[in-house]
Amino acid sequence: MNPYLYESKNTIIHRLDPRTKILILMATFVIALAPSTLPHAFAAVTLVIIYASLGRAWPVIARMRNFLVIITVFTILVWGIIPRGGEILWMFIRRESLVFGVLTAIKIDAILLAGMVFLATTRNEEITIGLVKMGAPYVMCFAFSTALRLVPTFAQTGSTVVEAQKSRGLELDTGGLWKRMKSYVPLMTPIFLVSIRNANLMALALEARGFAAGKSRTFYIQLKMRLRDWIALALTAVLLGVSLYIAS
Repeated sequence: MNPYLYESKNTIIHRLDPRTKILILMATFVIALAPSTLPHAFAAVTLVIIYASLGRAWPVIARMRNFLVIITVFTILVWGIIPRGGEILWMFIRRESLVFGVLTAIKIDAILLAGMVFLATTRNEEITIGLVKMGAPYVMCFAFSTALRLVPTFAQTGSTVVEAQKSRGLELDTGGLWKRMKSYVPLMTPIFLVSIRNANLMALALEARGFAAGKSRTFYIQLKMRLRDWIALALTAVLLGVSLYIAS
C-alpha cells in the first residue's frame, strides 16, 4: 500500500495552483471552526465533502476512516461527560453536553477531511514552492515539507519492521487486546533506531549538498495563477464571508 496520501489525478482541484489550495485550506479551517449550531456545522462539513468529491480524494479518506471514527467517538465521549446545561438525557449525560460534543466532533472531522484533501491533491514539492512564493522562508518551508514526507516514511518503516518480525515467528495478531499491545512494544526500538539513522543520513546529505548556503534559489516547477485559481479564490471568499456572517 502506498504510504503517501498524494494521488496523481486529473481533477480540477489537482490543477489548481498550490498557493490557491493553501489559501482554500486556511479558509476551510475558519469555515469549519466558525459554526455554533449543528445545522451550520453540517453545512460546513458538506462543503468539505463537495471539495473532496471534486478532488476525487475518497480513496485516501477511506484509508484513514478508522482514524476518523476513533477521533469522532472519542471527542463525543469526552465532551459528552463534561457537565453543560441542566437537561439530563440519561444518567449523567446532559443534552447540551452531547450536542456540544457532536458539534466539536463535526468541526474536527471537517478540518481533518480538508487536510486530507489538500495532501491528496498537492505534491510535497508544490507545497514547498507555494509557501516560498507566498513569502515564507525557504528553510521553514523545507522543514514543513520534510515533516510531511517523514510521517509516511516512518509508517512504512514500521510496516517493514513488523513484517520482518512476523517472518521470524513473532505473534502479533493472537491473544487479547492487551497481549497484542504488549507484543508491539519490542518493535519500538528497531523502528526508533531506523528512524534516527534515516534522519542522520538526510542531515549528512543536506550538508554535503550545501543546504541553505546561498540566498537565492531556482525551482524546476514554475507556478502561474490562472483564471480557475481566481474563480476558486473568489468562491472561497464568498463562502467564508457567508459562514462568518451566519456565525456572528
